[in-house]
Amino acid sequence: MTDTRPTDAPGSSDPKDAVNGNGYTHRQVLVIFAALMVGMVLAALDQTIVATALPTIVGDLGGLDHLAWVVTAYLLATTVSTPLYGKLGDLFGRKKLFQICRDSGFNKIALGHHLEDINTTLFVNIIFGGSVSTMVPCQKFFGGEVTIIRPLALVYKEQLQGLADYLHLPSVDNPCPSAKISQRKEVEEFLQHFYRKDPRIRYTVFNALSNVHPEYLPEGMVKGEE
Repeated sequence: MTDTRPTDAPGSSDPKDAVNGNGYTHRQVLVIFAALMVGMVLAALDQTIVATALPTIVGDLGGLDHLAWVVTAYLLATTVSTPLYGKLGDLFGRKKLFQICRDSGFNKIALGHHLEDINTTLFVNIIFGGSVSTMVPCQKFFGGEVTIIRPLALVYKEQLQGLADYLHLPSVDNPCPSAKISQRKEVEEFLQHFYRKDPRIRYTVFNALSNVHPEYLPEGMVKGEE
């Protein structure tokens, strides 16, 4: 019988050259994550160092009209790379992505869920899952070894869409497998009805998660209640 199992790269005994089940070597995965990290470091430097000194620099060089583009360049790079994070999650799976982070020495994963994603997940879990739970802005896994952060947790969809339109960014289809599930779509449309009446309701729903009154809930139904 022919052995069809994946083998290491020809002529190499280095474990980093071994091909995983998705067709990528460990070395290639490290290169991908390194490229993403470089972009994030450049964005951080832009905000903390370059942005502070830039007005003086461009003023001396006479290029004040182009100041906005210098600041926006890093934002464009970060925005364009966002679908790559989602694609990595689809290729490797969430659990696999966590494992790669641990093995590579990374301790943070940034996801792009916005405020309406969090509110929708809350109602989906209440209506269809029978639980009061949702995605949180910061969540630790593996005893704190890996932390998921959602930097856009307090930003709503229209704000992100407005920024994308202003920067003339192309539309990207959501690669998430649950994006087109009818139950979630129904909940989104239900909540949008109230958002259109008052945009502040987005934050009212989110703030309700930290404003729970156990005394007005059925006795013994709140876990941890004495």
